[in-house]
Amino acid sequence: MLAELRIQNFAIIQDLTLAFSDGLVVLTGETGAGKSIILDALNAVLGGRVDVNDIRRDSDKAVIEASFDLDGPSSEAAQALLEPEGLWEENGSLSLSREIRAGGRSVARVNGRSVSLSLQSDLGALLADIHGQSEHLSLLKVRHHLDLLDRFAHHESVLEQYTRLYRQWLGARTELEELLNLQQFAKDRTDMLKYQIQEIEAARLKADEETDLRQERTLLANAETLNSLSRQALSALDEGADALPVTDLLGEAQHALNELARIDPQMTGMSERAAQALNTVSEIAYELRGYLENIEFNPTRLDQIEERLNTLNFLKRKYGGSVESVKAYLQKSKDELSKVENVEEQIAEVEQKINRIKQELALLAGKLGLERRLAAKELEKGVEAQLQNLR
Repeated sequence: MLAELRIQNFAIIQDLTLAFSDGLVVLTGETGAGKSIILDALNAVLGGRVDVNDIRRDSDKAVIEASFDLDGPSSEAAQALLEPEGLWEENGSLSLSREIRAGGRSVARVNGRSVSLSLQSDLGALLADIHGQSEHLSLLKVRHHLDLLDRFAHHESVLEQYTRLYRQWLGARTELEELLNLQQFAKDRTDMLKYQIQEIEAARLKADEETDLRQERTLLANAETLNSLSRQALSALDEGADALPVTDLLGEAQHALNELARIDPQMTGMSERAAQALNTVSEIAYELRGYLENIEFNPTRLDQIEERLNTLNFLKRKYGGSVESVKAYLQKSKDELSKVENVEEQIAEVEQKINRIKQELALLAGKLGLERRLAAKELEKGVEAQLQNLR
């Protein structure tokens, strides 16, 4: 039902808002009062033809907006049209607008979003019929006849079942075309997939392997520097040659502070801290010796790491940019290979599915055709009976 119509700068109307209640609404007035302009505005917002001459004088655009409350068959038909476009709102409300600009361009909107004029026109045909002396009624549009007949005969359940099967048939045909294309290139594709799978599996990819290898490579490549710096630190701490090492100096300082503490108890805390510092430095020196012993000079291992990283980089460049992408590509290739290797069996299964659906469609089509013919005769008699009353 049309709930509200707002017209701005259209013909002689500057700004008009009409709110419609349930039931029959009649607009009356003298000739020239603007009744036909309101109908023209409604026709425009329903997707009808417009012209720049429809814009009110001294205005740069005209805007018509219409709000509808949907229910019943009109709601279902509108939902089927709008849902694929992402324009359907579950609350059953619908808003249309048409903007006519002085430059000759018009903009159509449904629920606030710009749409093609053809979509708005198709939607308008579902929402209203405008009857005039020179207007074509929707009853004269052949493409609507079958829908009207089905609504008259209440074929909704049969049509829904037929539509569902028809979509399954379309999907199965698409699947069959893909499988036939796959079969045509099956051998070459199988060889390629097998090669790619073998290439990736041969690398034996491991989680976090690349990070560990890069860290190990850094240590091996800098072994001499690590050794030199470690020995320099150890010499300063505990193995001084030209000067006393830090441990000896701290030991002397701690001994002196200990003697001071015997005489002056206030120095006890300082003596203890000196002892802690000596212990800490001694532990560092001990751990540093262990670190020195574990520094590895291994050019062979370094070459192995470089070769392994080159392999990983090659696979990443070829199959997606990361080790995770390479693994995902491997799984995808395995799935496709399984499909390719069984393509003939899958083709046979899909062909059987298509034949089964065609048989079911044929039965439903026969049933629907018979019911439509019977309903058409009943509708014809009903129309003729109504026309008799018009004589």
